[in-house]
Amino acid sequence: GDNLSTPRHSNVNSNSAVPFKAENWSDIERQNILEALTQARGNRSEAARLLTWGRTTLWRKMKEYNLA
Repeated sequence: GDNLSTPRHSNVNSNSAVPFKAENWSDIERQNILEALTQARGNRSEAARLLTWGRTTLWRKMKEYNLA
């Protein structure tokens, strides 16, 4: 049978494993926040909903990224 313990793609650091180009996770997260705020026309509650976050999480991350 199949050996389920052996991953098909074992090289986690392969460039093909990451479909986006960004400096780091913070850049991606910051861009996602900006995009959600744009889609929500600046409505933070709606932006938080789009990100599947609570409003307090969005507010905290906006402060963290100097977006508040």
